[in-house]
Amino acid sequence: MEQKFIRTTDHDTIRNWIEEHNGTPASPVGAKNHDMVDIAFGTDMAGYKEIPWDYFFERLDTNNLIFRYSNTVVRGQEKSSYSFISEENPSDSKDDETEFVEANELAEENINNSEAGDKTDEEIEEGQQDK
Repeated sequence: MEQKFIRTTDHDTIRNWIEEHNGTPASPVGAKNHDMVDIAFGTDMAGYKEIPWDYFFERLDTNNLIFRYSNTVVRGQEKSSYSFISEENPSDSKDDETEFVEANELAEENINNSEAGDKTDEEIEEGQQDK
């Protein structure tokens, strides 16, 4: 079954997804770039240090990162079910060929189209083809 990915910058959605999959905001130990954040899953924090939620979201916002995630997650393979992509360069996701709609356009469309305010990659691509 093909994974469908959703993109969001909504902090509540991101936090809920991470907590639902037993994740913790983290930073790689020894990272030269102190802005680097990631998610550690389960109780194995090897190679990571836990960071506060506020700092995690501050880093995402400061670096204009979008959380791209799937609701189809296989336990133990959570790392392949999400990525952080740049708002300026949405094609930096290795398997994502769609372009990201400007944040304000997306927000406006989301208000009209869904309660959660998140779009799948396919919905974003369809919206851009209509333009």
